[in-house]
Amino acid sequence: MSKTSGNESRPLLERIGAAPKMTFAVFHQRLVLAWFVLTFTGVIWSLGLTLYCAISSYAAAAVIPCYFAYIRGPGKLASESLSWEPRLRRWSIWKLMAHYFDARLIKTTELDPSCNYLFAMMPHGIASISGWLSFCTDATGFSQIFPGINCRCLTLDPIFSAPIIREYALLQGIRSVGKRSINNILTGGPGSSVVLVPGGATESLMASPGTMDLCLARRKGFVRMALKTGAALVPVMAFGENELFHTFVAPEGTMTDKVLKFVKKTTGFGVPLFWGFGLLGGKGLLPYAQPLNTVVGKPIHLPSYMRPINDGQTYVRTYLIPYAQLLNTVIGKPIQLPRYVPGMTYAEGVEAESDTESDTGEGSTAKLGGLTQQYHHDFMRATQQLYDDYKDKFAPDRIREMQFL
Repeated sequence: MSKTSGNESRPLLERIGAAPKMTFAVFHQRLVLAWFVLTFTGVIWSLGLTLYCAISSYAAAAVIPCYFAYIRGPGKLASESLSWEPRLRRWSIWKLMAHYFDARLIKTTELDPSCNYLFAMMPHGIASISGWLSFCTDATGFSQIFPGINCRCLTLDPIFSAPIIREYALLQGIRSVGKRSINNILTGGPGSSVVLVPGGATESLMASPGTMDLCLARRKGFVRMALKTGAALVPVMAFGENELFHTFVAPEGTMTDKVLKFVKKTTGFGVPLFWGFGLLGGKGLLPYAQPLNTVVGKPIHLPSYMRPINDGQTYVRTYLIPYAQLLNTVIGKPIQLPRYVPGMTYAEGVEAESDTESDTGEGSTAKLGGLTQQYHHDFMRATQQLYDDYKDKFAPDRIREMQFL
């Protein structure tokens, strides 16, 4: 499918907006934007600063290895659970940032706070600023619009290996996008929910003004995780996300395209070619003041295919089952334990069935694959409908219609 080059996207961006006129209030907003960009690139400068400290100070050189051992050991749980309170989510500076973009969070239906939800937001854009304002912060009023929903935004693991940025992300309510993290959060109680961007880094390389190219056709892992936890899938469309920067999308097959894809494959991070304006004017990395309208669609309720093992179930597997087997050996007859763990039987001693099996014994890989395919199709259809309902209102200057890649 064709992609929009930087030369095609620039006239559109110039037509729909430019850097706002400098005033004291605008400069204040730009400082907040600069802070966001600083945190957005935090992995780079954080690791660089850590290396510098390790080289220049014996004390730091002794402490830093202990820190990394901690965050890769006991401290890893923080990035995979609800343990840290998101104390920075209500930071007042995010209201200034939301006002700069005239950002709005739009509800199309009520969400039951007793359920769990997996919000899948599209598109990724360059920096997922819509997701930051609407879900990582309370700048657009998420807690008032969806009361009782305890949400965590998910991102790549390297963020949680960078000193300072790791702690900042945890206090902002950001967690790892790994399977264990999704399981832990979605089974953390009523209302516990996650937000992720299925297109990820690959989609960021396709971001271009006037387009809505979604890397979704082959991305099914998030649907599988929703099935395994019984969470409802919620499509989220971030209109305006691709219009925040000038971008250059390298033609497929060119050397630039190959280099960018190699970097993404090697590091996990996409490195899109983009530019905005500077803090005091000219070109820079600050985004343009384009309206951001984040529309939350209707939930798609899925059957609870499999409940993951939580801490209590792990205790049963680790301690109670071996103990029952020992007693069975001593007294010569099976010991019946309560069914603490879905998917386990205790006949002829205690045998643990495969983690991939459900209570009904219908946990085959084929069945899970079939359900994943079915609900992935339903999700794509719901995404298309959500886009069609709001495209004329929020994307009147589009170059082409949304397409799934």
